[in-house]
Amino acid sequence: KLEEAIEAFNKALAIKPDYAEAYSNLLFCSSSTQYHTPVQHLQLAKGYNNIISPKFQFSHHQIHSVSAPNKLSIGFVSGDLHSHPVAYFLINLFKNIDKNHFEIVVFSNSNKVSKETSLLRAHTAKWYSISNSPDADVAQLIYENSIDILIDLSGHTAKNRLPVFSYRPARLQMTWLGYFATTGLNEIDYVIGDKFVLPAESQNHFSEDFALLPNSYLCFSPPEYDTPVAPTPAIENNFITFGCFNDATKVNEKVIKTWSEVLKGTPRSKIFFNGNSYCGDTISYIKQSFGERKIDVNRILVGGRSSRQAFFESYNKVDIALDPFPYPGGTTTCEALWMGVPTVTKKGTHFLSNVGQSVSVNSGNHHLCVASIEEYIQRCTLLAEDVEKLNRDRLERRARISQSPLFDGHLFAKQFGELMKKLANT
Repeated sequence: KLEEAIEAFNKALAIKPDYAEAYSNLLFCSSSTQYHTPVQHLQLAKGYNNIISPKFQFSHHQIHSVSAPNKLSIGFVSGDLHSHPVAYFLINLFKNIDKNHFEIVVFSNSNKVSKETSLLRAHTAKWYSISNSPDADVAQLIYENSIDILIDLSGHTAKNRLPVFSYRPARLQMTWLGYFATTGLNEIDYVIGDKFVLPAESQNHFSEDFALLPNSYLCFSPPEYDTPVAPTPAIENNFITFGCFNDATKVNEKVIKTWSEVLKGTPRSKIFFNGNSYCGDTISYIKQSFGERKIDVNRILVGGRSSRQAFFESYNKVDIALDPFPYPGGTTTCEALWMGVPTVTKKGTHFLSNVGQSVSVNSGNHHLCVASIEEYIQRCTLLAEDVEKLNRDRLERRARISQSPLFDGHLFAKQFGELMKKLANT
């Protein structure tokens, strides 16, 4: 009900125009829909910038690493450094970045702790908890730590601390990883991406300048536990199982219409929805929508809440994963590929809708990314026709993608470090 949410946040802002959290929620909802064009979204985001007015700003005349004069000090601000996709994509960087040239300092806006938190902390020079600290105090703390480059990992998602950036506590400020649109803040200099999610023609979608990594702007950190890849289940089932493990909010009417055509084009096939959000009214609505398109509800399978390890094991029940649009998967697509499961995705028109393209190309699976809905349906049905090839590719996929830019932590950390040095010396 994203449109209803947008209406509610607009009402809240009419009552309290400087309500920053409501404004972030409005921006997050609108970026997840086709409610606005990217250019309209930028104008909306600039309104957020206008309500963030700190009483002072720090001034910076040069790079000033005091604690580590021979290193660049990079500060990361996030509320998601636990069992969360942001952490899954951060571990490989923290683990592999050259500690002789870079010092990592974390400003965590959450009290949640998980195994991922411990893995991240093991590779940081300093770790501060800022969840109960006012924005001005956090900005002062960052400034006193002589942070050269400050990176926001939240954008307009939950537990963001974007108002802190408006104080300009670091000379160079960027946003990366946790959000897929402009922040709208004048004090954030760069958005980090790649040529797939940030093509040159989309510069007018952002208030930030582009900082492009040469391959992928993401690097997935595989789980520590080893979950073996099983043969494609169609061999035993004698039917194809499509799967969607994305959050249910991404499954819109256009997606259901397309997936209904995929099911119609693949006799006896089923579709497996798996994840915490597939319950109650949500799954009832999805089943009803498929039913309205003449799909027998018995072809719709549903999985519930589970541990992350069990979640990975569930991919062994799926032959082909289906990526929703315009909000594709990032984490779920990487997880599927790690488990050998091909994920069919569609190119989009802006950052968010092109994440699937970046993941496909940078994992060496160009053929899984299509340009249109017609191609999407065709690619799914063609994959389903050759079970032997589906199985052969599945069993070889993990070894192959491990050497790709999307999963190679050493390569990614090297390229990330080079980009930081280049921007710091600009």
